[in-house]
Amino acid sequence: GPRDQDSVELTVPCGYRLDGADTATVQTMPMVTLDTATAAWERVDFIKSDTDGYEPGVFEGARTILQRDRPILLFEVAPFHGNDGHVGLRALFGELAGMGYHFEDLRGATIDPLAAMARLRGHQSTDLVAQPPLSRVRP
Repeated sequence: GPRDQDSVELTVPCGYRLDGADTATVQTMPMVTLDTATAAWERVDFIKSDTDGYEPGVFEGARTILQRDRPILLFEVAPFHGNDGHVGLRALFGELAGMGYHFEDLRGATIDPLAAMARLRGHQSTDLVAQPPLSRVRP
């Protein structure tokens, strides 16, 4: 699963030019999980992730936060991204449901995330809200 790394080389776009010229630079930086990055925080109430298909890994790296704080989650579902496509997202949906989360669209209507994903065509994506169980609020 995800783990902290002292040195990761990333190719980072530095804007997008109309003439299509490459603006990317290579940067080396540490990479840490959300659990590590927020370890000193009292609690986490909301996580937004738009990581082009890496949401399963992002949330795996937030396991402590998810179990302890039960934050509201907002994330994009784009099954054409990533190496495992639907597989990783199905596992994520199942894990979140097992923790008592339910899924909504941006209007607050309850949805089945697998059905929402199945309706996507080509490079379409959709946003999902994973709402924690009501008992998440601690005194």
